[in-house]
Formats: sequence, C-alpha cells, structure tokens
Amino acid sequence: MEVKTPDEHPCSLNVPNDLSFMPLIRDFVGDMATLVGFAHGDRERIELAVEEATTNVIQHAFGPGETASFDITCVRTPVGLEVRIHDMGLPFDPARVPTFEPGSDLESPAERGLGWLLMRSLMDEYHFCNLGRDGKEIRMIKYLDAPTAAPPQSEVAVGEPVADGAHDDSRQPQDVEYEVRRLRPEEAIEVARCVYDSYGYSYAGEQAYQPERIAALNESGDLISAVAVTADGEVIGHSALVMHDELPPEVAMAATKRSARGLGIATKLCAFLIDQLRLTGSGVLQARQVTVHPYTQRFCSKLGFLDCGFLLAHSPKSQSWRGMDTVAQRNSDIVGVLILEPREPVTLFPPQRHAQIIERLLEQVHVPATLVHEPQSSGSEVGAGDRHGQSVVHVAVSPTRSLAEIHIAHYGTDVVEALRRELYWLRREDVRVVELYVDLSIPVAAQLAPTLEDLGFMFTGVMPKTDGHHAMIMQFLNGVQVDYDELHVISDMACELLAHIRANDPFAV
Repeated sequence: MEVKTPDEHPCSLNVPNDLSFMPLIRDFVGDMATLVGFAHGDRERIELAVEEATTNVIQHAFGPGETASFDITCVRTPVGLEVRIHDMGLPFDPARVPTFEPGSDLESPAERGLGWLLMRSLMDEYHFCNLGRDGKEIRMIKYLDAPTAAPPQSEVAVGEPVADGAHDDSRQPQDVEYEVRRLRPEEAIEVARCVYDSYGYSYAGEQAYQPERIAALNESGDLISAVAVTADGEVIGHSALVMHDELPPEVAMAATKRSARGLGIATKLCAFLIDQLRLTGSGVLQARQVTVHPYTQRFCSKLGFLDCGFLLAHSPKSQSWRGMDTVAQRNSDIVGVLILEPREPVTLFPPQRHAQIIERLLEQVHVPATLVHEPQSSGSEVGAGDRHGQSVVHVAVSPTRSLAEIHIAHYGTDVVEALRRELYWLRREDVRVVELYVDLSIPVAAQLAPTLEDLGFMFTGVMPKTDGHHAMIMQFLNGVQVDYDELHVISDMACELLAHIRANDPFAV
C-alpha cells in the first residue's frame, strides 16, 4: 500500500454561489494558510486573492437567479499553498475582463479588472485551465518565505553555470577527493551557497537560493538533487533533475564552486542523475543550454545531448557569468535531449513548411517517426478532422519571468478559438513570451500550425516525449525582438534550425 505524505491530501470546500458564504471561504483558506506555515500578512494576502476569485465566480459564473455551487481546494505543496477554484458555470474568457485603470469608478465594469490585478499581485503563480466539459479552474500558488543563503561576504560573486572550463589551474583534479551522491536534507543550505558562489543572485530559479524549498522539493520528488561532497563534508558541486508535469525531466541547477572547477564535477553529477532517471522509467531527458556563451552547449554535447529546439527569449536578462558582460536582450536557450531508451516508431503530422526540418531534427535525436504530409489549410480555418467536443487548455504564467506555457490536453473543435482567446488575454496581461507545445501525433497539427502562425506564433523546434506524443514548439514573442546575431550556437543542427527559424520570423533583420 502506498503511503501518502500530507502534501498529497487536498482539502476541499463545496459552497453555494452566495456571497454570504464569503466569511466561511476566507476562514477555510486562511486556516489552511496558517496550517501550512504562512505568517499573518501572507495569510491575509491569500485570503484577499481567493476572495476576489470566488466573488468573480459567484457574481459572473452563473445565470441570474441560478442556484449552484463550486469547489475550493487547498493543496499543501513542497513550496507553499496551491488554491484551486473550480466551477461548472458559464464559459469564461479572461480576455473579456476589463483592464483596471487607476482612478476609475470602482462601481464600473473595470472593477473586475482590479480583482484580477489583485490576484496576480498577491500570489506568486496563477494558472487558468479551460477544462471543456469539466468546466474551468483557476489555480493560484503562494510560496512560503524561505531564508536565502548567501555566505558572509560583501562582494556578489558570479560564475560559469555548468561547464568545468573556467577554473583555478593551480588546483588539479588529484588534489581533492569527493563523492557524488543524493542530497541529504541538512545539506540544502550548502547547495544554495554553491549556487550563489557560481551565479551571485542572478540564477533564474528562485528556489535555488532557498534551502527549505530545495529540501522539500527533494522530499516530494519534484526535484532530484545530486551533490559532490569532499571528505570533510563540504558541498562543492550540485546538479538536479527538475520533474515537469507535461514535459520530460530537465537537468538544471548545475553549479560548481569556483575553487573546485576543473575536477570533472559537473560531468560526474550529470552521469549520476542519468542513472537515477533510468530508475524512474523516463526515457527522455532534456537540457536547456544558454546561448550567451558556448560552454554549456559544449558540456551537454560531451554528455550526449542532441539539439532539437530553441526557447527564444526564455528568461529575463538577469543571469550573469564570471568574466562576461550582461546580455542586452532576454536570454535564449537551446533545447537538447538525451534519449535514454530506444523509442517506439510513431506517426506524426508535421506542417508542410517545417516538415523537412522536423524530419531532420527527429532523425538526429534518434526518434523513429513516419511523417505524413497531408494537405493543410492556407487560411485561418482548420478542419475538425478527428476532433470532438471542447478543447482542454492549460495555461501557466510566471509573472516574475513574464513567461507563459500552454499545453493542450484535448484538441476539440474549438481549439483555434480557444488558443486565440488565451493569446489575447496573455498579450493584454503584458506577458512577454508564450511557449506552446503542439502534439504532432494529432492529425490536425499539420493544419493548426499555419493558423497559429497567422496569429503570430512561430515554429522553434521539437520536444520528444517519453509517451511518443512528440511536440512541436511554437512561440509568441510579445514586443520582444531577438537579435539572432548575438546568439552563440555551436552544433551544426542548432545552426541549421536557427537559420530556419530566422528565415520564418517576419520581424527578423
């Protein structure tokens, strides 16, 4: 019998669509926040955000005089609290919520825009899920405050993230003995300091600096950390597997202390994690390689990763490395994959414009596929094909990175309109980069791509998956210009793909 941790037991409240139940809702969510460990101030912020969201459901999700109920679920996560608000009321388009303008009449329709503004500002993450026949759900996440772990020194150090190249030549590999193993909870503080030693405070993942989150995520299995530890217990290197819901596991949070560079630590850590991943049964591992310098690309190539995609402007221009200037644009990543087990042959339906490069990418990463080149529509209409019902679309937004990720769980007859609505909303929210993953095993994928390109998306690569539902990566850049000449690209395949992307980017110069 599987024993569940407390984090896996959600607590739910089913309430009528009646504003008189608001005190009960606030008490329920507030008590859960206190139980999770939030202080009074954050408890009030969570209560206010949930009050705004549930008020919107009560007042607008159902018809006049309609008696109904909806669910509020609180889930204790490794990093804090997730609140889910689910209803079976009227379909909701967040793009139709008026934008709140300071100074406007609070009794005007724009008051609803204030509610959305409060939810975004009071919580750390928000997701809107169109569940088709299962209604809709808003998910909001608040992180527990956790102490950061900078060592007691005044100068912020920055360093190279993954490769072992920039190191102190006076320290040779035989000078230090160390072992590579799984992280122990009490070592999380040393991991945070190791990241600080390599990046200063510029690393994009906030949890890397917060020991309590590192330990909690490892305990839950959302993160699998490996550390290099000397005989006297010093953590001199770290790398981790980040487990994703929709995408293959990712090797990330790689950091080697500057004093220990040149010892082959990063290579051994990654090899250890690959062995750990094999135990989980996942056959695909991804790595995101920065393009501001060539070192991570060379390192990943040495480990066997093969390039298959780009995530252009994926993160803000805050990350820095020792001896290098800060980049003048958002950081772009190359997606590399390592296929751990042979993949079963699959049939895929690529769009004509990108069929040749998709075939090249799949061949070079050793993913067997038969590509069916079906005629595709040239306009905005996409045939229904084998689609039915309403689409189920999941949108996750990271406000701190101004980044959204879209996954389509079910391709219904309304998939184009559903994506158009989501894009309109994200643009209005001023989200800078939208990353969409289109299932190439769905016949409609060939027709969907040119329609999405009419909306402003562009093809940037493929993402192989363990289950065979290999995805086409499409991105929408909202007011972000990519200077392709500033991207450092090493492999022939990445160069070929980048040239293809640039040739199809209507704003490229």
